[in-house]
Amino acid sequence: MASTQKKAFVIPLLMILVTLASDQAVSRLLDVASISQKHEEWMSRHGRNYLDSAEKDMRFQIFKKNYKYVEKFNNAGNNTYKLSINAFSDLTTEEFLASHTGFKMSPNPRVSKTTTPYSNQNLTDDEVPESFDWRNQGAVTDIKYQGSCGCCWAFSALAAIESALKIKNGQLLNLSEQQLVDCDISNSGCSGGSMDTAFKYIIENRGVAAESSYPYQESDGTCDQQEATNTAAQITGYEDVTSNNEQQLKIAVHRQPVSIGISVGEEFKSYGGEIFNGNCGDRLNHAVTLVGYGQTEEGTKYWLIKNSWGTSWGENGYMRILRESSGPQGNNTYKLGINAFSDLTDEEFQASHTGSKMPISNPRFSKTITSFKYQNLTNEVPENVDWRDQGGVTDVKNRGRCSVAAVEGIVKIKTGELQQLSEQHRLDCVQLGNDCSGGNMESAYDYIVENSIASESNYQYQEHKGPCDQAKAAKKAAEIIGFIKIANANEMQLKVFVAQQPISVYINTDGDFRQYTVGIYNGNCKDSINHAVVIVGYGVSEDGTKFWILKNSWGSGWGERGYMRIIRESGFPKGPCGILTMPSFPDAQ
Repeated sequence: MASTQKKAFVIPLLMILVTLASDQAVSRLLDVASISQKHEEWMSRHGRNYLDSAEKDMRFQIFKKNYKYVEKFNNAGNNTYKLSINAFSDLTTEEFLASHTGFKMSPNPRVSKTTTPYSNQNLTDDEVPESFDWRNQGAVTDIKYQGSCGCCWAFSALAAIESALKIKNGQLLNLSEQQLVDCDISNSGCSGGSMDTAFKYIIENRGVAAESSYPYQESDGTCDQQEATNTAAQITGYEDVTSNNEQQLKIAVHRQPVSIGISVGEEFKSYGGEIFNGNCGDRLNHAVTLVGYGQTEEGTKYWLIKNSWGTSWGENGYMRILRESSGPQGNNTYKLGINAFSDLTDEEFQASHTGSKMPISNPRFSKTITSFKYQNLTNEVPENVDWRDQGGVTDVKNRGRCSVAAVEGIVKIKTGELQQLSEQHRLDCVQLGNDCSGGNMESAYDYIVENSIASESNYQYQEHKGPCDQAKAAKKAAEIIGFIKIANANEMQLKVFVAQQPISVYINTDGDFRQYTVGIYNGNCKDSINHAVVIVGYGVSEDGTKFWILKNSWGSGWGERGYMRIIRESGFPKGPCGILTMPSFPDAQ
């Protein structure tokens, strides 16, 4: 009898366990089916096609991993930013970094003899506004998309020039990243480069073409000498903001958008908005542009980054990243999301969408600021600057790893004409260290100074380095007369610069940088730079958080329509994601 009762007890228990196991299996199947449907919708939205079923399955597995990571992150409820599914969601972080970064440090920059002493040498952080966004000044060109060419350094350099030109002469032009990719032989085109080297090229080339005359091709090409000489903007030199000094960087960004190198990673790739304070790493591998800074209502300070990963990334291509931060903040001020990069591994993303490199030789046409000169400016820098509001920023481009946004900005500021300049011109024609594997903004600037730069329409982006098309390169759309590097800067000083024009900066895109969707980014980046963007402004959120406005080159689907607000006054020695490493900006007549 006891044995019968025992069996009667065990059988229902087994039935319950079987039922629970069955329910869990069904739940997993439904989960996979749901994600599969989302993957199909994502493919349709981003126009993604795969070679065969094997590749599709492989990309789906990456997409699913990224999707679950984003969902888990956003559901945690204790983050100050969010992630999102974006155009990179079928890439691993490694793939993404390989294709969408490419910044290379440019050590031992040479001081340009063509530049004049910096005008705001006595500014202090207290004398610049708490928030500034160059987009609000109409001095930031639209978010661009560099695609899978690692020329973020070109996008960052030109973004700063574009804004500087707008500030100086009132003309906002889209300048040619392709000219830098093709013609700046000191950089490596789609294989990476540095903004300082890009500035040097622009000075030596006596300008850079407009995007319309030398359109972006998203690949290395042959320098079109004809288009490269058809310059639309010029700079006379560039200055480097003091490294690892957010106060000085703040002052610089208030003067104009600033090109910076940053460290990007998994969270950065999937950034979906708000203030990023994620884990970036310390290796600068990407270049973006600081276009502003600000502070949220809660008091969180952030930088505003313009990226070159398109408008589907981050906050329409922008990121707000934590400013004045001494380390991870515990609570995140931004969100990640599934985006165009969600089927990429981190390695794939870094390989294809970063690529900034510090220059290995001294740029010829740069002026380096080693001691900051703005100690005495009082109340002359607004609290919020957005060069986009001034018409000084061209549209966000999808250029993978590079940008000419700084050149476009300064041309707009100087001439009043906003042009899309040719990244492909730079990619094809800048010979030293600029190709789809990365490059630096300094080489691009040097090339543009000497050769000018074509417009995007005349020298279109191909997403790979090609032979320099001399005919296209000769059709100059823009010129710069030099560029300025800000050494040993702090964020307060950078703010002064961004208030004057967009600034090219190097950044690191490790961590969740690529998944940034919205908010003020304060993720945990690294100091080692691999990407270049342009600071097009800065501001302060309603909660008091200060941020920089960055224009990226990953398309408008990334971040905040291609931009990022990144924390400002973060307290990190090199700034959030390394943006204080060596900010620079072009000078134009």
